[in-house]
Amino acid sequence: MIIEFSVVDTKDFTIEHLFDNPENLDLITSFQATNGAAGLENYLKNQSVDDEENNCSRTYLVKDALSAELVAYFSLKTGLITIQLDGEKFDSVPALNLQILQ
Repeated sequence: MIIEFSVVDTKDFTIEHLFDNPENLDLITSFQATNGAAGLENYLKNQSVDDEENNCSRTYLVKDALSAELVAYFSLKTGLITIQLDGEKFDSVPALNLQILQ
């Protein structure tokens, strides 16, 4: 089963999957979270790549459209958005309204 998830750029920001651009791995090393969000910064720098490689999550980088500076990120972890019913069947949490392709 494949779950389709798409993101849309705006005039001010672009969104890329972590592995879409080799330069993204360099960008995350210089990312600094503000307001004492050290845990978020730590996840991006030290865990996001492993989670991607192990198919545990998908991380997306939000960049300034003009400067390509990394301004934010978000990660989706499969266990947080799906509920296993039986075997290989999954249902999405209705509030998320993800499209499930079979």
